Amino acid sequence: MVRLSDTDTNNYDRLLRYKNNLSNQNKSHGFPDNLPSNETSVLPVKDDDTNERVVSQLQKKQKKLSKEEVQQLIADYKSGLSVKQLANKFGCYRITVSRKLKAAGVTIRHMPPTDSAIDRMVELYQSGLSLNDVSRQVKRSAKTVKKYIALRDVKIRS
Repeated sequence: MVRLSDTDTNNYDRLLRYKNNLSNQNKSHGFPDNLPSNETSVLPVKDDDTNERVVSQLQKKQKKLSKEEVQQLIADYKSGLSVKQLANKFGCYRITVSRKLKAAGVTIRHMPPTDSAIDRMVELYQSGLSLNDVSRQVKRSAKTVKKYIALRDVKIRS
């Protein structure tokens, strides 16, 4: 199964039905269960509950933000809400929020790590973890981790 993003979690049941229907369809046609996804997606499958066609890719309907919503989005961003929080609040993608803010001339802020987050990076790196391992744990890029560790005068291993 694939990992679902926050926006697709409401489609989990539909994905599960699709997977089960596809597996049942394959068995009834004599196909093995382990066909590559690009081969299995061509089989016609019906959704038992709604009688709608089940698709191989789920797409979230794109939300159009009104002028009033864009103005509220800008005000909320300037008051301190993050792009992710705004995307959740307005029911759209983060990229949509970023594009609307940039189109309105708002400078997107990039939140630098806190001192305690930098301390954690240094601690993890000095414990023997690689830059990539540290970056995964602190959810920052390896380049960012390297930059902030170097600012603390920690020697970077080759």
